[in-house]
Amino acid sequence: MQQREMHFNGSIVLQIWITQSFRERNRGLLALPGLEPGQGLLITPCRSIHTFAMGYSLDVLYLDRGLKIVKIVEHMQRNRMSMALLAHSTLEINAGEVQRLGLKVAMQGELSIFCQSA
Repeated sequence: MQQREMHFNGSIVLQIWITQSFRERNRGLLALPGLEPGQGLLITPCRSIHTFAMGYSLDVLYLDRGLKIVKIVEHMQRNRMSMALLAHSTLEINAGEVQRLGLKVAMQGELSIFCQSA
């Protein structure tokens, strides 16, 4: 998986992993050890997700091709499914992050190179 930063409205920054293969998209967060606050997984292309076998709840951002948020699902519990037909990709983050970061529908996302602070 590729690691990048995603900015929303120029001020909100998330460290994200981006899926690069069918296998990575299929495994999703099950391939990662767990997310910390401010981290996420961008699955692209992806219009629907499930939380079967997940051990924790998620907030899900559905993004269009231009990385604008088109739908938000907060506190998605395990063993559920969700979809957004207008989406091109999904960004999965820990439950509660949408509220903590103040993310809203129509916010514009932008990808940049991941920079880890020393």
